[in-house]
Amino acid sequence: MSSYDKLASDILWYANGLPLAIQVLGSFLFGRDMFEWKSALARLRDSSNKDIMDVLRLSFDRLENLEKEIFLDIACFFNRREEGYVQKILNCCGLHADIGLRVLIDKSLISISKEGNIEMHSLLQELGRKIVQENSSEESRKWSRVWLHEQLYNAMFKNMVNYNCLNIENLFTFS
Repeated sequence: MSSYDKLASDILWYANGLPLAIQVLGSFLFGRDMFEWKSALARLRDSSNKDIMDVLRLSFDRLENLEKEIFLDIACFFNRREEGYVQKILNCCGLHADIGLRVLIDKSLISISKEGNIEMHSLLQELGRKIVQENSSEESRKWSRVWLHEQLYNAMFKNMVNYNCLNIENLFTFS
């Protein structure tokens, strides 16, 4: 195996089979020498997926608002869930999932497995969850979506405490 083959294998491993990441990395490395490939791979490893995330973010930013919402819902809740089930839920929410899912498939942001499950690459799922956090408050209880049991518990507990405090204040408010 040549040095380029080994580096190409390492880069493909880094992209973890994500077609969009492979395309971006391929166009970035095209025409560069082996030392530049090694440097780029080292930078990718050091930057904790930042370079690929920036490119993936561009793909997200180019989506229409409804497709963005579907993407975020899949990233937070519906990855590896049955397509028909997800379509029903998203359609009930007014997100027009029939066309929205097709757009995400066409843009290589999701795929449908042989078993009929929606599949989103782990880097895209990570991107979606970061976007939810970026677009929300520092406090997870105020996020637009929560996907971990601890987050849900904290949000519910904090809201219950606030609700109970408001009710107690109302008891002592005289008009």
